[in-house]
Amino acid sequence: MKIPVAWLREYVDVPEETAALEAFADALTMAGLEVEEIQSTPAGPTFYTKITPNRGDWASVYGTAREASAAFSISEAAAEGGYGHRAGGGAAVRFRPGGGC
Repeated sequence: MKIPVAWLREYVDVPEETAALEAFADALTMAGLEVEEIQSTPAGPTFYTKITPNRGDWASVYGTAREASAAFSISEAAAEGGYGHRAGGGAAVRFRPGGGC
């Protein structure tokens, strides 16, 4: 699946620099969401990910953002309230309170 980094940035602070972006992709791969390559597209850098059949939640930008939040140790309690929370690993995720999942 292709995940445009620009879309992912709506939920997670993704680094701009190439080396930091590659480190971010490696962290996702180590967390289980395999980023096979970072492609250059007209929309900017795009993660080409490999999704396993048992993890359909990764088949969206939001699911990838949630995985990034877990990879960078952002707790849901810290992210509640609809504002960004910066983790020690350099990622920030914004969750909007929604009620009922």
